[in-house]
Amino acid sequence: MKRDDDLIRRILLEVEKSIDEGSPPLMEIQGVSKEEFSGHTRLLVDAGFVEASVYEVLSGPSPFAIKRLTWRGHEFLDSTRSPDIWNKTKKGAEKIGGLGLDLMLDLSKAYAKDLIAEKLGIQL
Repeated sequence: MKRDDDLIRRILLEVEKSIDEGSPPLMEIQGVSKEEFSGHTRLLVDAGFVEASVYEVLSGPSPFAIKRLTWRGHEFLDSTRSPDIWNKTKKGAEKIGGLGLDLMLDLSKAYAKDLIAEKLGIQL
């Protein structure tokens, strides 16, 4: 499975939404296969962005129930929430052949700092 950064961000947004609404742990997203959801949730757990329970099954992908975003998950989501900053981050990553999630977080923060300087006249 190839990591899909848009899906990573979408899962984080859905987790945040489900928590805000008091919904049970997120186990699926409409339009996303169980394999994609499970694989990307495992990546998010590995990266320390979410806490989830895994339910081992004999065949097929193991289902995950995402319980919450971690501090790192909130940081990534908050830094990439703006569609403009997210698109700039993705384009910047593509220009250098791709980046890991940590560097994408750093890049999104750099774009956010540029936006702050532009809108507020403050250099961070």
